[in-house]
Amino acid sequence: MRVDKVTHSEITSVPDDLDNLSVVLVGTRHPGNIGSAARAMKNMGIRNLILVDPQTALTEETWRLAGKASDVLERIQIFRTLDDAVHSINLLVAATSARERRLSQTVLSPRQAAAEIRPLLKAGRVALLFGSERSGLSDELLARCQILISIPAASSHPVLNLSQAILICCYEISLSEAKNHKAVPNSVSQGEREELYQQIQEALIQIGFLNSTNPQPIMKAIRSFWGGTGMTQRDLRILRGIMSHMDWYVREGYLLGPEAVRK
Repeated sequence: MRVDKVTHSEITSVPDDLDNLSVVLVGTRHPGNIGSAARAMKNMGIRNLILVDPQTALTEETWRLAGKASDVLERIQIFRTLDDAVHSINLLVAATSARERRLSQTVLSPRQAAAEIRPLLKAGRVALLFGSERSGLSDELLARCQILISIPAASSHPVLNLSQAILICCYEISLSEAKNHKAVPNSVSQGEREELYQQIQEALIQIGFLNSTNPQPIMKAIRSFWGGTGMTQRDLRILRGIMSHMDWYVREGYLLGPEAVRK
């Protein structure tokens, strides 16, 4: 059996584009998990750690388990809501066990996901999203993500701890051959996506397509087929233009008659 040798430089070199990758922890409850997450990230050359609505402060245990990744802890960003945390992020990726869930998105392995994530790091910012230790990420938050990752594990014991999951996902992304991928230009941010979905929801309520008291089931489906990784600024302008024209037509355009409106 042939065994390929890996040089020390291949292991220790960290590409610049990994600076565009962030790990986002939502609702973390145990202070030690934050420290272990920081250590796992630094092992793979990733330094950007974001906490959303943490249920614990950074404690002595946090710093102890971080080890030599104290610099990751020192630059932590903390936000109250996910909207605030990922407003300028271009690609949102969620890690989920995918057990007993009905998900509309395709669920990828870490290696499959890394092949899609790595080229986007050249042109924009990517966030890896991990849920709380107790319940993971809600279906609502998963629906907001463009890529879902599930780590294959033995059926007898499929649940990984937080730092293990982070290490595996970050390892695959750092290992992926960025030089073989082309950058994806003009990708939209999560803030721009959310503004689009809000505009779509309002327009579809106005024309009677959505139930105004419960629009989320249909909006979840709309997110799934318009929520892919390839949406560009041009796509965004076209979709928002369509919604704006629908809004105009409902308010006043219909009064002009079909012949006056038709181009």
